[in-house]
Amino acid sequence: MPNAATGNEFDYVVIGAGSAGCALVRNLSDRTGSKILLLEAGGSDERIEIQDPTKYFGLWGSDIDWKYETVPQEFANNRALRWPRGRVLGGTSSINGMVYLRGDRLDYDTWGYLGNYGWGFDEVFRTFTSMEGTSNGSSSGPLMPAVVVDQSPLSQIFIDACGELGINYNDNFNSGKLSGAGWNESTIYQGKRQSSYRAFLHPIIDRPTITIETNAIVQKLILNSSHRIEGITYIKDGKEHKVSIARELILSAGAVDSPRLLLLSGIGAPEELRSIGIKPVVELPEVGRNLVDHMLIGVAFGSASKIDGRNPFVTESCAFVGSNPGVVGSNVQISFVNEKNFVEGYEVPEHCFTVIPGIVRPQSRGWIKLRSSDPTVSPLIDPRYLSETADLDDFVSGIQISR
Repeated sequence: MPNAATGNEFDYVVIGAGSAGCALVRNLSDRTGSKILLLEAGGSDERIEIQDPTKYFGLWGSDIDWKYETVPQEFANNRALRWPRGRVLGGTSSINGMVYLRGDRLDYDTWGYLGNYGWGFDEVFRTFTSMEGTSNGSSSGPLMPAVVVDQSPLSQIFIDACGELGINYNDNFNSGKLSGAGWNESTIYQGKRQSSYRAFLHPIIDRPTITIETNAIVQKLILNSSHRIEGITYIKDGKEHKVSIARELILSAGAVDSPRLLLLSGIGAPEELRSIGIKPVVELPEVGRNLVDHMLIGVAFGSASKIDGRNPFVTESCAFVGSNPGVVGSNVQISFVNEKNFVEGYEVPEHCFTVIPGIVRPQSRGWIKLRSSDPTVSPLIDPRYLSETADLDDFVSGIQISR
């Protein structure tokens, strides 16, 4: 793997080798041939627990998880809830449940209507399909999403049960219509997890224009007098490195660490920054605000007979429904897993499966703030779960439908 010590100026510096960062570097390299540095706080993904699709639950809370937790949630019985985030090549795509779902057409088109031209469904659909490959060769992108082949019979029973409730069958969730019940596509290829790193970067790892630094902790972004980012500093093996940027910095460190790095660099609300000893550089109080997360809850059901152990933890099927007749589109997702370990802290029967309702379009809004000016200290995370009554109502509806 190329080493950043071979030079301290790059055309592009990308922070975060996760779902977005790996795809971005591949695209930049394919189109421009520019000199690119990719920085990742975690290390190698060479471990069987990552590659085996049935082992990911054990990765949460491990050394390749940032182990973030929320602050105690006022509207969720004051519990601090964990936020698994991948700290490894591939980021969270190396530890997640591997479900591959595009958003609903309505969501993307709403972005376009709000003035974000180029982000409507038709535009992003073309981008998605250019990234994807198919087994029949009709598309040749690096990522190979597909429905799991050796499906659990229980997943089919779940879909059939949805039909009995009047929830129509959807034969392709990724067509832009997230409604009804059906089979999920997943990022499992030839029996192994296909993370963003494995799909996009691993095949081109030997390109001389791409440098990847793992176990690199970015300290801050360096801004010039015009507030343009011209470099970054990071720590690796106890040594500080400074890198200059000829063209652009791309911050793809995720929903937690992207705002955290901006705040550490003095970009945010001035009074909050001063309170922890950071000199404000750019007044931008919106940084870290408007945090949204789709909360999930596991509902376990006992079975009179032994559960088919095929594909444990793999979410093969799900349903998208409206919580009430007045809802436009779907606002509740109900996933099915033939395992019991998604219900934490409770005793469940030996033979059981889990139905997992979640809110697709939560109304609650929260924030991310710094605890300290130390870049190694975890930030404060407050999604304010269920602070809006509509979210609680939708959750209750999701649980009732699950039963």
